[in-house]
Amino acid sequence: MVAGDAVFPAAATKTPKSMNQYFFAKVSFLRQQNDGTIKKESEQYLVDAMSFTETEARVIREVGESVRELYIDSVARSPITEVVTYGDTDLWFKCKVVYKDVDPDSGKEKKTTLYILVNANDVNEAYDRCKDHLKEMLVPFEIPKVEETSICEIYQYEKPVPAGYLKRSESPIFVNQAQKEIDALGAEWDRVNEKDNSEAIWAAMPIKEKDSLVYCINDGHYDPEIQGDSYKSAIEADAKRKGVDPKVYENLITYVECIVMNKHGHMDDDDDDDDERYVYKEGDEDGEY
Repeated sequence: MVAGDAVFPAAATKTPKSMNQYFFAKVSFLRQQNDGTIKKESEQYLVDAMSFTETEARVIREVGESVRELYIDSVARSPITEVVTYGDTDLWFKCKVVYKDVDPDSGKEKKTTLYILVNANDVNEAYDRCKDHLKEMLVPFEIPKVEETSICEIYQYEKPVPAGYLKRSESPIFVNQAQKEIDALGAEWDRVNEKDNSEAIWAAMPIKEKDSLVYCINDGHYDPEIQGDSYKSAIEADAKRKGVDPKVYENLITYVECIVMNKHGHMDDDDDDDDERYVYKEGDEDGEY
């Protein structure tokens, strides 16, 4: 595979703030099949945790209630340093990334290897997505190997919930409000989809174009509350630059806001979860933590 010409961002080698790492967890369990028979199955998970014990406890909590006789077959440290999620498939590929850097102590050039887990539909797409993810790398890099894994689920690190509190996402008050917002988004999307096939346009867009559009939306580029009356001008200018009808482009923006970003957590690359809030178990909205 060819070397990349991009530059290396700090985010590409970031480690979680809690200094967690990824662990492989292999489990086996009994699962009832469609014909009513019971069959033993095995699965592998990738868990972001601080220890072997925490990894095992997380798997038991996540999987144990939905299967019979869960067994933890093995827990091992994973070489994965980063996970790149797109959310459009359940397949995961391990990408080997190699680049040369200068050792700060000896001043000599050294070769560094990273392993990045990428969500993709096939090997070629995984390669392209990994390369695009590392497009701002400061040194030339290569992706000499991409292989499909048997990982079926990723469990990212969860901060402990303070005693006496619930996650805001689990509070009945906030859940009901979130459902109202989702219903409103669905109604808006139904209105948009009657006019043109924004879903097909989005599916056909190159990854860089998708990233650019999502970035502009996240940045408030098309938000009337931020831009005022000039948001229409921004849409028209960008539509003209891309060679599409402004109304079609506006509908595409609405589709991305309503369906894509809502489904995948706003597709924001910022992993900072410091804005997580908690509420009293009684559901008192004024009792945020």
